[in-house]
Amino acid sequence: MPPRHRHQSLSASLHRRGGGEDHHYDHDGGHINKRKAKLGRQYAFFTSCKSSTIIGGASAIIIFLLLSYLVVVKQSQSPLLVLGSREDKKETSEGADDFMEQVPFLRPLRRDEGSTSCQHLPSIYWINLDVSKERRNSLVKSMESSGIVDQHRVAAYDTKQTTALINSKQLMFHPQIQVYAGNGDPSFWKHPDNIYTYNEAACLMSHLKAIKQAYDDGREVALIVEDDALLSSLFCDEFDDYVAQAPEGWKVLQFATNNAHVIKFGYMIHEPFISWQRYHHSTRAYLINRAGMETLLGKVHSTNLIGGSVWSIQEFPSVVSDEAIYTFIGDTYYSTGLWIDTSDLDSTIQKREKKGNDPYSFLEGKEGQQIAMKRQDPPAHLFGRSLLVVMNVCISNESQILREIEVITQDTHAVCKFHRVCEWEINVVAVEASLATLFEEAASGMPSYAHLHMKVHSEAFNKFTFVGDVLGKLANYDLLLFKDNDQRINGFPWRSFVEHTDNAVLSAPLRSTQRDHMIWSTLKEKSQDVQFHDVHNWLPWWNGKSWDSRLVDKFQSIEPVEVPFLETYFVLVDAMFAKHFFERAFTSGLLDDSSLDYLLCKAAFDWDSKRPSCTLIPLVSTHEDSLNIMKRDAFIANESRENSIQIQSSRKDLDPSFEKWMLIVKEWLAIVGKQHTILEMEQLCLKRMNIGQLRKTDISGCAKKFIEEYLLTMAGPNGLRSEDVEPSAGREKE
Repeated sequence: MPPRHRHQSLSASLHRRGGGEDHHYDHDGGHINKRKAKLGRQYAFFTSCKSSTIIGGASAIIIFLLLSYLVVVKQSQSPLLVLGSREDKKETSEGADDFMEQVPFLRPLRRDEGSTSCQHLPSIYWINLDVSKERRNSLVKSMESSGIVDQHRVAAYDTKQTTALINSKQLMFHPQIQVYAGNGDPSFWKHPDNIYTYNEAACLMSHLKAIKQAYDDGREVALIVEDDALLSSLFCDEFDDYVAQAPEGWKVLQFATNNAHVIKFGYMIHEPFISWQRYHHSTRAYLINRAGMETLLGKVHSTNLIGGSVWSIQEFPSVVSDEAIYTFIGDTYYSTGLWIDTSDLDSTIQKREKKGNDPYSFLEGKEGQQIAMKRQDPPAHLFGRSLLVVMNVCISNESQILREIEVITQDTHAVCKFHRVCEWEINVVAVEASLATLFEEAASGMPSYAHLHMKVHSEAFNKFTFVGDVLGKLANYDLLLFKDNDQRINGFPWRSFVEHTDNAVLSAPLRSTQRDHMIWSTLKEKSQDVQFHDVHNWLPWWNGKSWDSRLVDKFQSIEPVEVPFLETYFVLVDAMFAKHFFERAFTSGLLDDSSLDYLLCKAAFDWDSKRPSCTLIPLVSTHEDSLNIMKRDAFIANESRENSIQIQSSRKDLDPSFEKWMLIVKEWLAIVGKQHTILEMEQLCLKRMNIGQLRKTDISGCAKKFIEEYLLTMAGPNGLRSEDVEPSAGREKE
């Protein structure tokens, strides 16, 4: 296993609010004893990105008395005492501050509870408005009593200060962006039109200020929190060991999200961190290292002639804090098993149309279980299998070289630690001989199991051709991963992916093309045609329309969907099938044609009809969408995919079932392609199948119907294929 990137004295953890019991089961003399885990105190922080709420006079007195009573109950195990239900709280601009400042709503951490201390955490920078002096004093006392000494208040920007920065040109946004005062409506509905509020700009500026303050203080790592964050002693206890599991080369670790779908998804997987995605929205709490600070400040900060700060966000058309900060920095990962929850305060950034439940509430009492799950070793029967990774890299300029080598090195480490045998065959195509030489020299320190094949070629090429160079090796491996080099593995939940392939011959994850799905690009054309394969179209929040929720259920439960076609940006293949398929493709001349990937799922069925042929798994690979990469369609030249289907269908040397299959695929792509939304896909599917009600089926059911149609065309009177087909070349399973 390659060495992990470990940071010195990493501190700053989190954990969710919610008391309850964390159940541990110990065997003692044949009996199982259940004991309560002591989660300890949760600390409150309050921010400029949030506003407060109050409780009506009478109910406030009752809750105050109840709270006072509970604080002195020695046997209380709840790390958080709730100040009434959300329904009881009424919105106001003032009042709650005084109440919250006078009544600490978090019980103190008792030193007899194992003497948990948080002083080993890294420097904490907490964002707080100037108007809350008593709250600030209370917060400092709370942190000091819990061993948090290295903490620093960041005076948050308010809208007046932010407006002054904009007017004086010390803060500049993208030319298309408009900033206005807001009218109380949810502002994100205006983001597709590049319209944002001064509150959003103030929130972003407060975070930029906090990061710069940490950088100027010389911090190697800092925990940035908004002042509604709740930090538990379990977070302190687990922080160092948990962060040590972070992906290699990380710059930011996000410890909170407001998206309940993401939280439920994270609960299902073993990976402690996954790549940040646009729908992981939140800047409530994140750990940033010095490399991340330098990357961000180098892009957005400069000084004027009198030494004042100038902030330029002109290259990125967004004012949303998480979009701007995490995208500018890159190498940001979301924590799935250790998190910082939030207090019950209303946001001043987005007015809620309806208050919902705490998105982390279903994990109450399961915090320790989540930590343990992320530490489990992979099952031997899954990861005893050998893996060959085949990938093409196109180098068109010198500036690419170091980043490409860094990415390849990180990705090899991320995947090869799970396999007893793991080799990479990398086809490096440089447009000039000098670039090939530079790349080879710079790559001298790459892992020995990463083999480079250098070529000089300035024209578009068929990415499948390179498989011929390694065809003889396929018999020695169990699995083949064929992927584009701009689909990342570092931060991808590889273990969970392999566990969910469900014995399919071919499997692919969803992709996330980040810039395609920022809110500001909602109305713009996407870079990928088949939007069914893009995760952002699986989430109802993103589509903003009424649609069948079963697809998001599949996302949350990681349920594979069998499909008649897979794009080959990232596909895991049974290596014996790959050998079988590509040998025939080379000998028949199919490799010279542009629609080879259209044949894969049909060929997989012919090879082993007892296994799922092609499955799309709702786990997400980040698509960096580099403009310098030879993408899947690059070698097609000016010929459309539809025309290539017709050309292929006219070939006389192909299996007679080819035309039937290609028609199925063509119809399928007419539904899931052409940049259709999920709702449009489902409506087209229902029309195609003469089904009247949307709730009867969803797009995954549509895929199943297409596959069944094909199988029926191939079936004889006994339900078996009527033509003579070569028996399955699949290996006997152990």
